[in-house]
Amino acid sequence: MNKIQTIGEASNTAFKYLHEFNPRNYSSFWSRVSRLATERWTKHNVANRELTGSQRNVLTHQLTSIFSNTRGAVTQFGPRDLTQTAHAIAKIVKMVNVRVSQGRRLDRMQQVFRYIIIGRQSSPREDDDDDDGDIFQSIANTSLGILPEFEARYLSNLAYANAIASSVPTFDDGSTLFDHIAEKSIPLLTEFQPQELANLVWSFEKAGASNAGLFEKVADHIVSLDNIAEFKPLELSNILSAYAKADQANPPLFQKVANYIVSLDNLHTFRPEDLSNVVHALATADEAHPRLFEKVSNRIITLGNLKSFKPHQLSHVLWAFSKAGESNPKLHVRIADHIYLFCKLELFEPSDLSAVLLALGTVEGSHHRTRFLFQKVADHMVESDEFDSFEPREISDVLEAYATADVVHPRLFARLHAHVNAHVDSTSLGENARRNLVWAHEKAEQV
Repeated sequence: MNKIQTIGEASNTAFKYLHEFNPRNYSSFWSRVSRLATERWTKHNVANRELTGSQRNVLTHQLTSIFSNTRGAVTQFGPRDLTQTAHAIAKIVKMVNVRVSQGRRLDRMQQVFRYIIIGRQSSPREDDDDDDGDIFQSIANTSLGILPEFEARYLSNLAYANAIASSVPTFDDGSTLFDHIAEKSIPLLTEFQPQELANLVWSFEKAGASNAGLFEKVADHIVSLDNIAEFKPLELSNILSAYAKADQANPPLFQKVANYIVSLDNLHTFRPEDLSNVVHALATADEAHPRLFEKVSNRIITLGNLKSFKPHQLSHVLWAFSKAGESNPKLHVRIADHIYLFCKLELFEPSDLSAVLLALGTVEGSHHRTRFLFQKVADHMVESDEFDSFEPREISDVLEAYATADVVHPRLFARLHAHVNAHVDSTSLGENARRNLVWAHEKAEQV
């Protein structure tokens, strides 16, 4: 399989020898297809060019047979092949789902995967030999019977696969696969590697299967460690983020991680995602740590540029500092300058854009270019006419930001006032937002 360069080649080979396949062959096939799919959609591999109609028909027939055989054969799989197969198929599901959620067109290869794999998750087909059309449920059913045989890494990988596929398999007694993974994992926590621990709690939060007992035991385990230097920045940030999003408050854990980060000579190994996730998690969990916020702000301020930060990461940083009460005009000005000079505002989600404005509007002593950004955002909102994509809370935050910063933009205020009157229940805005709407309307009429 390693010498195969295209999904078509992998499918042809597997289909030819399908009658000889064992569990390791199945898991290896899906792992190879998953890797080729990643290369196809991220690196635009020439060998994986768009399929013709006839090629799509052949591939659909072959992959349908391979997929059906895989689902039927999982009852014979062991822990390694179950988790490897689940992870590979989950990556394909995630890639297709992301493209669909972004409103982007699926090419013929992606259409094949959506038809064969994702379509079966919602309803079994008439030609299925098995009444259970969900591959992840099939894998879960088999896993449940042999879960005592799972090593720590397999437990983590199984949870991760289901999380990225947005799958929470449920059993007849009402319990979920995640319930059983938690029960099995707790006695084995000392056997988990840092990445496996991070993936475990991240997966539970991502799947909406938060387990207070598991989160408590994982936190106790990490806090008990003499040194957490083996944890990479991504792992530390994902752990804190999982606890914050799952509303699993654990001050000892947050303080231990924050103290460790502060003790480092520098934050050069922390990517923008790591920096934003750490401060966002602390702010979300209401965990105060001024020295950590100072260290993160110093790192961001001293960067040559902020082009490696995605819009939502910039928004998360600003929101976190504002929420934590850690005012830092230099940081706010640096980010405001970057957004004003280099960012395409259409790449910002309404929630991120409103959070940026609200955070900048509350900073005392901010540079005059912060006001330039307010003008740029207002022009963008008016010209793009995207008010329909703003939730009432986001409209409220925009009004609050402009009122707090005392920045007047008559066209924006007039459009906001008209939009709210026509499309928004004013009671959903709250008293403060209604007061700011009146202020904006009066300002618009004075000009």
